[in-house]
Amino acid sequence: WSTIPPPPTPLQGTCMATYNNCIFRVGGVQDKKGKMFRAGDNVSEACCFHVASYTWKPIAPAPVRIGDGVLLPFGNALYLTTGLVQAPGKRKRTHNRQTYKYDIAKDQWIEPDVANYPVGLHATAAIAILPQ
Repeated sequence: WSTIPPPPTPLQGTCMATYNNCIFRVGGVQDKKGKMFRAGDNVSEACCFHVASYTWKPIAPAPVRIGDGVLLPFGNALYLTTGLVQAPGKRKRTHNRQTYKYDIAKDQWIEPDVANYPVGLHATAAIAILPQ
């Protein structure tokens, strides 16, 4: 085990995935004045840790403020699904069924080519097995 530099913003409940020697982090819950993190607000912030340069760099923010979701690499993209979303200015979080697609090469969120998740879930786990 080795320690990497901390990401730009301390968050909990982030959606994370690895792809091509980078660690991607999307969304999460920001602490509010030392209270439990669940009292905070979801964010759409996104960044990636480049292993080669040992640095965090921002990427295009997610299209929603999301926490406790799943981020899966597939092909040349990342898919963001499930989790809890929060509308700006609102305290309530709702289960997310929408699937979002991040084009890594273009650094932008694009229309996904898959169906939405059938039910709203959060705090789920997933694994991707990619062909060699």
